[in-house]
Amino acid sequence: MGKGYALLFEQGCGKTLTAIAIAGRLYLDGKAKKMLVLAPLSVCPVWPKEMDQYAAFPHTVTALSELGRRGLPLQQKRLRAGTAYDGLDVVVTNYESLRSKPTYDALTAWDADIIICDESQRIKNWKAATSKLAQGLGDQARYKLILTGTPVCNTPLDFWSQYRFLDPSVFGKSWWAFQSRYAIKGGYDSKQTIGVRFLGELSRKAHTIASRVRKEDALDLPPYVTETYYCDLEPATRAVYDELRDRGAIELYGTQVTAQQVITRMLRLAQIAGGWLPEEDPPRRISWAKHGLCADIVQDILESDPHRKVVVFCRFVSEIKALLADFNRTPQMGGFGEGSTVGIWGDVPGKERGELVERFQTDPKCRVFVAQTHTAGLGITLHAADTVIFYSPDFSYADYAQARDRIHRIGQTRPCTCIHLCARGTIDELAFAAVEAKKSLADSCVDNWKIILGKG
Repeated sequence: MGKGYALLFEQGCGKTLTAIAIAGRLYLDGKAKKMLVLAPLSVCPVWPKEMDQYAAFPHTVTALSELGRRGLPLQQKRLRAGTAYDGLDVVVTNYESLRSKPTYDALTAWDADIIICDESQRIKNWKAATSKLAQGLGDQARYKLILTGTPVCNTPLDFWSQYRFLDPSVFGKSWWAFQSRYAIKGGYDSKQTIGVRFLGELSRKAHTIASRVRKEDALDLPPYVTETYYCDLEPATRAVYDELRDRGAIELYGTQVTAQQVITRMLRLAQIAGGWLPEEDPPRRISWAKHGLCADIVQDILESDPHRKVVVFCRFVSEIKALLADFNRTPQMGGFGEGSTVGIWGDVPGKERGELVERFQTDPKCRVFVAQTHTAGLGITLHAADTVIFYSPDFSYADYAQARDRIHRIGQTRPCTCIHLCARGTIDELAFAAVEAKKSLADSCVDNWKIILGKG
């Protein structure tokens, strides 16, 4: 490979295995001794396991994200040790750690020969500090890889920041020049990107240093169907939902509406649809409708076959904690048994996440995995389950698609089912309709805010 290359493989198509093979070839050819892997926190525990499983060459792996804040001196000591390790010296850390100046300085001084950005869509935002810091590390690396199944989450312009890290010669070092070439501006004061031009040229340039692999071309996977189950909010909860929706619409009338304003109101409505009042801290439960529907579906699945498992994705932590508490009750108390259910959300440490995934995948007594969509929807394999339930919708199609495919990967032998839980007459219906059409509700929220808030 050249200095930089993109593995644009859809979920489950082996991009990690391919990256390990490339790194091994560089090591065996004497071209690389040190490799840095940048990944989302939930993905970091996957790398040591997969290196040990697939790397048929000498290597040492340290996941810095598992050391925690108190491990910072140990991180620095580990990096300063240079190449005093057998084989390829691999360091894995999460993107957020780059914002720590001591860690970033230590990584810069360590001077990795290879840098891999796993789930590189995390650095797609050209304005984000994390993206700029990753680009800085990339400028000094001899070899670079980006791994992602969704390089374009919102617009083809997402390519620029990822390729600025990978190889600046493809799209240049200037975002403004890139935007001037490819973006069509319009909207308020002609400052909004409303389209992309020269799309064929942009795609051709991107693929000069990329390989694209799709599931249908590479894998013989079982069928995957999508179903929607509905519930009705209780009258009192319905009144709260309608009042908040109408209040949001009134607040936006006559103003210059921004995406963040609409998304904030959408999130509040989605929380109520899930059964929680968002305007209190902590959120207060005001509905059992969707929770009860979810529990009934999970119970039916688990009782249908003692070997079946289920994954439930939620948007909000309050939903996850309520399901965990309920499902881990004894059967006499209406649950599925103590230890039957594990969960991951943003506050769960990286090391524990890997252990919980492993437990779900291998322990026959652990049959339900409940997780936050944005936290656990990337880079992990959950094919011990054949059913994924979306308790609450994600407004990003890219995040939804990533999470949906956690069960539909190499090794899956059962037909798979994706279930949407939808509170009738709420934001749920619009959000799930959008992702089924492979669109992000968040992308069109400014133009369609009146429809979203029920005033169209």
